[in-house]
Amino acid sequence: MFADIPLPTPAVPPGPDPAALKQVLVIRRGDIKMRQGKTAAQAAHAAMTSFIQGCGGRIETREGQRSLVVPLDDEAFEWLQGAHRKVCVYVPSEEELLALHEKARAAGLRCALIRDNGLTEFDGPTYTAVAIGPHRNDLIDPLTGHLPLL
Repeated sequence: MFADIPLPTPAVPPGPDPAALKQVLVIRRGDIKMRQGKTAAQAAHAAMTSFIQGCGGRIETREGQRSLVVPLDDEAFEWLQGAHRKVCVYVPSEEELLALHEKARAAGLRCALIRDNGLTEFDGPTYTAVAIGPHRNDLIDPLTGHLPLL
């Protein structure tokens, strides 16, 4: 998807190997039921939020034109240049989802906790997903490596 967008060559030496980078999408499953489409939407929300907000993304307006500006550190840049590797796993409860998000935050990792508004499928606001990364595998695996694949 982004492979067709030419990105400027960084002025710094190449960063981490893109194959050693990933984003992990964690879906809450077990104590709530989500349709496949809802699950995909929640994972997409988490992926984008973790990347954009985690990189310090912001919207700028110049001459009436709005632009999304996302500063890229070496990890984010290399991940975008690679295959945008993502792994989808799940946790069985809200408690585990919230605990995982807190561990990622405490570790200083890019992460996003997604709360659905509850307008279509749930009876009120509901935490549904967490994304962590992109970061190096060795930073993410201690938090998520034990979780089952979705």
